[in-house]
Amino acid sequence: MKRVTERQKGMPRLNAVVNHEVYQTYYKRICECETDRVFCCHQMNHLLDVARIAYIKNLEEGLGFDKELIYVAAVLHDIGKSFQYRQQIPHEIAGERIARRILDSLPTGFTFTDEEKALICLAVRGHRRRHEYMKPIEELFYESDKRSRMCLSCMAENDCADQVVGVSFDGTGYGTDGTIWGGEILLADLNGFERTGSVMPFLQIGGDASSKEGWRIAVSLLYGMTGDREKASEIIEKLELCTKQEANVQFTMADRKINAVMSTSAGRLFDGVSAILGIRRKSTFEGEASMALEFVAEEYQKNSLKNAKKMPEIPTYELLKEGNDRLLLNTGSLIKEILYRRLNGEDSDRLAYIFHQELARQITASCVKIREQSGCNKAALSGGVFQNRLLLELTDHMLKQQGFEVLKHQLVPPNDGGIALGQAVYAMAYLDRNK
Repeated sequence: MKRVTERQKGMPRLNAVVNHEVYQTYYKRICECETDRVFCCHQMNHLLDVARIAYIKNLEEGLGFDKELIYVAAVLHDIGKSFQYRQQIPHEIAGERIARRILDSLPTGFTFTDEEKALICLAVRGHRRRHEYMKPIEELFYESDKRSRMCLSCMAENDCADQVVGVSFDGTGYGTDGTIWGGEILLADLNGFERTGSVMPFLQIGGDASSKEGWRIAVSLLYGMTGDREKASEIIEKLELCTKQEANVQFTMADRKINAVMSTSAGRLFDGVSAILGIRRKSTFEGEASMALEFVAEEYQKNSLKNAKKMPEIPTYELLKEGNDRLLLNTGSLIKEILYRRLNGEDSDRLAYIFHQELARQITASCVKIREQSGCNKAALSGGVFQNRLLLELTDHMLKQQGFEVLKHQLVPPNDGGIALGQAVYAMAYLDRNK
């Protein structure tokens, strides 16, 4: 790995940390764990993004933290990630231990004071979750780590500084509540965001393996739906999702919460539906199963729907549920409807189209509901899932029918390729607010 501070001549201790044998060992482990990961990586680009945002906030808020201390804390804040990937140890806890080990063994002339070490370790330990008695350094890194929501890049591309209902549908990323986010409805502007809705949470089992093995998501959805091993096993066998032994392992992991976390990932939901419909059980790369689901839905739209005498029947269920703190897209009932029709022999291509159609209906219903509460009439569609052309077209059409101004990506990619633009826009707005 290259030295990260070739241009930072005034931060020799940062170079000493990054080039430390222990740091190199655990950084390489993160890279190995994320070899096949497309979304939400925790490597140097992310670490330096956090450092830059934290330093800007530090200057503007007059916090008084040393620049080098901020950069060192930033490159260390995710250093424990491999422990979370491999052993389900919270990365902030593992990271603090690793950080302390590195800081206590730096060569003479590159050391930090005990007070500086304490601040760095506090930043590492406290960056992940908000709590009542947060210290300024914890608050700084918590906020800096979270300022990477996709909808900002969409707003920037469309030269929009107004409040929007941001529909951010992606693969997986850590949310501010410590769960996996990826199917979010955000009331957002250049000052920040409020989580106003999401996909109905489900248990994501298997860690990174679930991003390539959609059958794991399908099994989890079915087990959560039935709440019964025997019933779930019967359905799994009919759908040929996996072996009985594999299913039992997934059930046990779910019951004991082993390598299992609550998730609202839209990307993983698509993977699960693809497996349920028998389209793609596994992927050779992240998103392949979701793409296959899109392709068969588009084929149905092209070849069958145009000649059909009527549109596919719309399931009779509530589009939205009221959660404790936000609206929930009723994806649970949608999956149940798709499953019922699949078990009764309905064509998978048709069901793939209905899934896209109904998800677009749920998104639109949530935006309408949020507009009633906020008065916001602009919707921004962003995140990697909106590379799905069919979902984008259906959602765009339905939102416009409801009178929304719809912002979409045309030049900047909706996935992780657009994050940097969103971060830059937020930073510029922050500087303007605090002149």
